[in-house]
Amino acid sequence: MKNKLINKWLVQEEIANKIIELSGYDILKTSRKREVVEYRALACYIFRNKFQMQWSDIVRFFEHVGLNRNHATVIWSVNNYEMYVRSNPKLKEIEEMISFKTTMDIKNIDRVTYLENKCKYLEEELNKFTNSNNLHKLINQIPKELEGEAITRIELLIKGFQWKYKDCTTAYAGE
Repeated sequence: MKNKLINKWLVQEEIANKIIELSGYDILKTSRKREVVEYRALACYIFRNKFQMQWSDIVRFFEHVGLNRNHATVIWSVNNYEMYVRSNPKLKEIEEMISFKTTMDIKNIDRVTYLENKCKYLEEELNKFTNSNNLHKLINQIPKELEGEAITRIELLIKGFQWKYKDCTTAYAGE
């Protein structure tokens, strides 16, 4: 399926970008500056404690944006977040500014997003099929009360094609 799903990490990227916007520090770039480390810890804290993301999923997100992290680094960030908040109260301010309009964890959000995108894709495919298919247009013109008869005739037509083109010797009569 050539489904162009939206970015799997959309929610995480939005949160990271909001932290970047509010703090002024790019947490998605490689840096050991104290402020960057603290705001990156805020992102890890939100991912883990607000969205119940698994450690490995947080690592995958950072790998997705080009940061080389492992689960131990992410765990260290989350565990030290409270210490960072004591020395940098703006972390708590930003944490409180990032609001969540759902009680779902990130896996359910990802699942919902995936299903919404799949539905959109299937609707587009159905529209392409129904708008470009002459047979579909003809079938839609059949009155509801004659659908049974139309089905019988189409089945007989198909059996006739099979007989004619497969060099069968069985003849079919109406049912």
